[in-house]
Amino acid sequence: MGAGPRPVLRLHLRIPERHPPARVRRLGDPVRPRAAGPAHLQVQRRRLPPLRGGRRAGARGRPARRPSHHAHGRRAGGELPGPVADADPLRRRLRTPERHPRSRGRPRVPAGRPQAVLTAPLFPLLDARPLQGPTASRGVGAYVRELLGGLARAEPEWRIGVLVGSGSGLEPLPGDGGGRFETIVAWKPPGPAVVWGRLLGPRWLLGSGAELFHATFLAPPRVPRRIPWVATVHDLIPLRHPKLFPWRNRVVFSLSLAAAARADVVLAVSEFTARALRERFEVPARRIRVVPAPVDAALFGPPGEVRTGPPYLLHLGGFDPLKGVTRRLLPAFALVARRRPDVLLVMTGGPGPGRAAAARAARELGVARSVRFAGVVSREERRRLLRGASAVVVASDEEGFGLPAAEALACGLPVAVGPAEATREVVGDAGFPAEGPEPEALARAIEAALDAPGPRTEQGRARVARARRFEPEAVAREVAEVYRGLAGRAGA
Repeated sequence: MGAGPRPVLRLHLRIPERHPPARVRRLGDPVRPRAAGPAHLQVQRRRLPPLRGGRRAGARGRPARRPSHHAHGRRAGGELPGPVADADPLRRRLRTPERHPRSRGRPRVPAGRPQAVLTAPLFPLLDARPLQGPTASRGVGAYVRELLGGLARAEPEWRIGVLVGSGSGLEPLPGDGGGRFETIVAWKPPGPAVVWGRLLGPRWLLGSGAELFHATFLAPPRVPRRIPWVATVHDLIPLRHPKLFPWRNRVVFSLSLAAAARADVVLAVSEFTARALRERFEVPARRIRVVPAPVDAALFGPPGEVRTGPPYLLHLGGFDPLKGVTRRLLPAFALVARRRPDVLLVMTGGPGPGRAAAARAARELGVARSVRFAGVVSREERRRLLRGASAVVVASDEEGFGLPAAEALACGLPVAVGPAEATREVVGDAGFPAEGPEPEALARAIEAALDAPGPRTEQGRARVARARRFEPEAVAREVAEVYRGLAGRAGA
C-alpha cells in the first residue's frame, strides 16, 4: 500500500500594525465619536491634499495606503493625541496645516515649537519682472526697484537673485555697486501663461539655487514645496471694483491673489490691504505682515534750492477712474482757483480716455488755463516736480498704499488726501484729510495744505520724520527679518 500525501502544516500569521489605519475623513464631514476602544488609538486622520496625478500624498512623497477594513472610530475634537502623533511621522504629517483650508503646501511648525532665525547670509530670489514693460513706471515698479536697492544696502553679505523675463532689458538696479545681483531669466515659451506657470515655473525655481522666493507682484500658480516663499499684495482693487477692469484682468488678478493667499508669509503694504485680505480670502492674521512700500531715497529731506515761479498743486498717479480726478479733484480745484487764481494744478499721467475726460472737465469748469498736463514723467522729472510743488493732493477713492502721499511727506511737503483709507493711514496726523467725499471738503483740505508751513520749518521736518519708516533700507530690514524667520523655520 502506497504512502498517501504528506500532511502540510499551514501557518496563517497575521502581524497586526502598530497603529491600525483609521478611516479617511473628508474635510467638512461631521466627526462621530467612537463607541469603544483603547484611548490611545482613538485618532482622527485627515485627507491629504491630492497631487497633480490624482493620488494622495503619503510619507516622503509616496501615495498613501488605501484605508483597510480595520477601520477605527474617531475621537471628538479632531486633534491627534500627543504620544501617538509624535511617535509616527506619517501621522504627524497628517495634521491640518496652519494655513488656508484649500492650501496644498507643506504643514507648518506646530504652535509652541521654537523657530530658528538664521543669521547666515541668504540667497533670496525676487521677481523683478515688474521692472520690465509698462509696470516699470507705476507704483509696483517703484516698489521692486527700491526694495532691491534697500536689500543690497541693508544686507551687504547676501547674494540677491533677480528674476527677469526673456523679453525687454532691465535697467541698472540701485545699490548694485558690488555686482551682487544674480540675474535669472525665466524663459516663457509660446502658450498660455497658466501652463507655463504650472509646468515650467517650478523647474527654473528649483534650478536657481535660491533659498526662498519673493513674488513681488503677480504670484505664480505653483511654487515647489521645498522652497518657502513670500508674496506681496499691493491692493485688491480689481476684485473690489470689477466693473472698472476688463474680464481678462479680473481673471488674472483673481488667480494671482488666490495664489498669494497660500504663501508662507503674505506682505501687505498697509493695514487696509491686510484687513481686505483677511475678509476676502480668510488669510489668518499670523501669516500676514504689514510692511509699507519703500520710497525713493533721493526724496528725503527739504529741497536744496528755493522754489521759483508760480505756486502749484501737484497730483501724481494718472487718470484712472478711482483717482477721482474728474469727479472730485477738478471741481475742488475750481473752488480753490476762485480764491487763489495764481495757483496752478499740475497732473502727471499718459494719454488716454482718462486724460481726455480730465481736459474736457477742466474746460467745462473754467480752469483750463490753470491746469497743466505733464504727461508720463521719468524719476528725475518726478523728483523735480515734487521739489518745486507747494503741496500734493491725492483725491483717490481707494488706494492700496498711497505712494504719492508718502513721497510728499519724504520731501516735507503738506499733502491733502481724499477718502482713500490707505492714504489716510500713510499721512496720519501729518497730512490734511478731507472731512468727506464731496469736492467742497477736498477744497478745504487743499487750502489748508497750501497755507501750511513749508518743508524747511519744524512742521516740514516732522513730515520727513514720519516718512522715515518708508526709507528703502528700513523697509528692507523688515523684509529681511521675514526672510530669515521663514528660512529658519523651513530648516528647523
